[in-house]
Amino acid sequence: MFAATRIKYANFFHYLIDLFSIQSFAIIQLNGTFIQLHNFTTQEKYRREKNLLRIQLGDLMDEMNEIDEKDKNHIRLQQKIEKIRKKIQSLPLLDTNSQGFAIAHGGCKKVYAISASHVIALPNLDTYLDYARSTQDYTAELKNWHRIVDEEIFMATKLQKLKLETQQQSKIVINYKHHHLPALMMPNFHWLAKEQGYQVRDYKNEYCFGSSMLFGSCKNITKENLKKIFVI
Repeated sequence: MFAATRIKYANFFHYLIDLFSIQSFAIIQLNGTFIQLHNFTTQEKYRREKNLLRIQLGDLMDEMNEIDEKDKNHIRLQQKIEKIRKKIQSLPLLDTNSQGFAIAHGGCKKVYAISASHVIALPNLDTYLDYARSTQDYTAELKNWHRIVDEEIFMATKLQKLKLETQQQSKIVINYKHHHLPALMMPNFHWLAKEQGYQVRDYKNEYCFGSSMLFGSCKNITKENLKKIFVI
């Protein structure tokens, strides 16, 4: 069992689902380093904190409106309201690639930043969170995730052998206590564009990393370069 847990987990898949449903984060261990994994983006964190403060602000304003301005509690509430307003204005917006935060998701995978240059892909567990306290052990889902990771590595390797540009993926294992889970580790698209000069386009999700044309510049669109890309 994990420290500070309420139930015995059947596997790492079960552990993540339960912790994400209770507190939206879980502790994982990667290469001996503990990382707090958040099941939301930095933008979502910012919006959540801002909304909570706005709710507090609204409650205080409702309370103040019911009190006579001469009442000493009116001044006290005004001070509280001003304090919360300043708190809202000073809320920090963390960098999108802050360690441990989700940065993208789609289909069966969710991607989390683990460093300035790399991310890991783990199962997208959002559809399971409402059933986290069930007796289900998620054995079938875990088996399916193992298959997905192996297939992703196989396809990436196959494409590289065909001399096609593809994601540089590697299979790693995250763990905590005696539970383990395979994951896909890969370079961060933002880092690839900024530090390595790669231009990354994601048509489906409309993400773009790097600002140049697909071929860098018009002079690079030659028969020779086209053959390198499209001819096997």
